[in-house]
Amino acid sequence: MLAFLLPLASKIVDAAIAKIPDDEELGEKLIEICLHILRKAVSLTKTDIDDQLLAVVEKAILAREENPAGEVAAEEAAEGPRRGTFGSLFL
Repeated sequence: MLAFLLPLASKIVDAAIAKIPDDEELGEKLIEICLHILRKAVSLTKTDIDDQLLAVVEKAILAREENPAGEVAAEEAAEGPRRGTFGSLFL
């Protein structure tokens, strides 16, 4: 039953998201909802990597809120990805 309902629910959510107007306040609320869903999903797993990934995402969201212009500090940009972060996994 879940195998049938999950794709259907996914299509409904996709269609609903497509109809959401572009609004900054609504966008912030959607980010809060997504973080809530991610926290719930992470709490259901037994691995540490997803906990670390969630922490990085939350930190990035917080940094975005503290710096709304989206500017990256010059020293951070010059440093590149730090060792031990997810960015360094792709180098």
